[in-house]
Amino acid sequence: MQKQFSRLMLRPFVLLAVACSILLSGCELPVIDLTDSFALKVFDQRDNRDDVKIDFLWVIDNSNSMCEEQSNLSKNFNKFVGTLNDFITIDARMAVVNTNVLGDHGDFNTDPAEAFPPPCRAEVIKKCLKDEDCLAATSESGPLPVPAGDSFWECTWKNKPAETLENLNGSINSRCRLVCTQADQSCPAFFGQQFSCVEYPAYLELASGCMVPPPADNCPANVPSFLQFNNNVSNLDLFQCIATVGADSSYNANLEQGLNAARFALDPHGPNKDQAADFLRDDAWLVLIFVSDEEDCSLTQECLLTPGMDWKSINDVKQCIRLEQYATCSLLGDTFSGGPLEPVSRFVNFFKSLKNDSSKVLVASIVGDSQEVDPELRQEDINAFKASESEGTHYAPRTYICSSEQGIADLGARYIKLAEAFGPNGVMANICGPSPCITDNGTSGALAADGNCEPVEAGTDLATYGIQKALTLISETIIKRVVRICLPQPIRCLQYSDDDPPHCTQLDDITVQRISGGTIFDLVSAQQEATEPGLGQYQIREDSTCEVTGEAIFFGDLLEPNDTIVVSYEGDATIVKP
Repeated sequence: MQKQFSRLMLRPFVLLAVACSILLSGCELPVIDLTDSFALKVFDQRDNRDDVKIDFLWVIDNSNSMCEEQSNLSKNFNKFVGTLNDFITIDARMAVVNTNVLGDHGDFNTDPAEAFPPPCRAEVIKKCLKDEDCLAATSESGPLPVPAGDSFWECTWKNKPAETLENLNGSINSRCRLVCTQADQSCPAFFGQQFSCVEYPAYLELASGCMVPPPADNCPANVPSFLQFNNNVSNLDLFQCIATVGADSSYNANLEQGLNAARFALDPHGPNKDQAADFLRDDAWLVLIFVSDEEDCSLTQECLLTPGMDWKSINDVKQCIRLEQYATCSLLGDTFSGGPLEPVSRFVNFFKSLKNDSSKVLVASIVGDSQEVDPELRQEDINAFKASESEGTHYAPRTYICSSEQGIADLGARYIKLAEAFGPNGVMANICGPSPCITDNGTSGALAADGNCEPVEAGTDLATYGIQKALTLISETIIKRVVRICLPQPIRCLQYSDDDPPHCTQLDDITVQRISGGTIFDLVSAQQEATEPGLGQYQIREDSTCEVTGEAIFFGDLLEPNDTIVVSYEGDATIVKP
């Protein structure tokens, strides 16, 4: 390959050809003087010389409404990692923090929950003022089935005024809970095989209920502070142990501070600086994944820490926010509007500062959002939620923006704003999943972004569909950001005189083809102002990891390991006078 390089400088116009792995940051193999194409081959990723280093920090809400979501996250985790490893060879680290910053201070979680508290009992959203209403049809829903044995439905909104059943945005406050017995197997019969009946001692005066037990069986006594997956270590099977952060009903846990949890976990100059130094690798991508069904209420650093980086007491925190404000903390606003919350823009700047190259930071927010597809209806839905929440009766009545078989969720506007600030490196996914619908064939489906009802894969557990779709979206985004091709040589530019501007090959003159299974597909250049290329498109963007040219080609398709990408353009080993 080396012998042709010297001839390149003698030719006025050439087409360059290089074969290299798409994951090599610079593609700095010697240039070959060929006249047919400039071709880069996507090799089988397992044969690459360089693995892709990715440090994952999962921020998981541990309030008492997150039990099923934690279980579903663990259930879908292996598929998430498998999808990544199908396309790239990862050298991964995984750490988890919960959102209880007042109690756990951003420490990595190593203690799996052994049991979920009573608020995790399964409930069905249904209008009711007495137990019998659960077995009656309403305009919104049909009657619930009569349970077997001694089990029965209990209305949680007994003897309340009828006008309190529905909130301003249409969300419903009442629930029907199955008061179960272990003998009649009514929990798995109605909710699914993963549910079991939990009965409490009589002195607690708590009704029994159906619950998914924590997915943390057989966890070792000592779980590492972070997990690893590489050629030497593989312990990602313990993810359910660190991801099952539990459901805490305390005042501390009810002030969910997800953005602060990530900041304090990774701040190299903060109270957990040793933890951050052990976990973060300079040459790795950083992926932050927030999972919550509540809004972020991260207080300013001044509210939480003394000047000496010691944690303030609860009494000191009360100077910023009172206990009775925890449930409506998102309404207080950030410091720009006179509130106690840290502005999202400061978190954006902080997370980007963790890497010399901020393009190697990805943010994903799996949070509550509107399930409307039409932009106008979506905005109306969000406005109605905010108006309902501002009534000052949040939680009772229980205003929510979306619902699914696994529960309800508030609008995670601050998490969404954070992800949006990262452009193509940001992912937003609804923790409730898309709205259910019926396809033209009469089967169950989910409302797609284009407004059509797309079929749901047979055997899919609809209760986990939101988390499943979210993790798929995150894995595809990671793959598309990591799998890119550096331009190994600059686009040819000529300057004929000092008075003339340089004349450069235009982006429109570049030809990009994908060869998959022997079929050639011509890829189309996406608009440069687009946040990311769509299917069948590519986009050339600045990328500081491309050492020679500082530019790379990104793809809207997921490139299979055996695909070949052929790029043709007029180039040169040097720029005459750029």
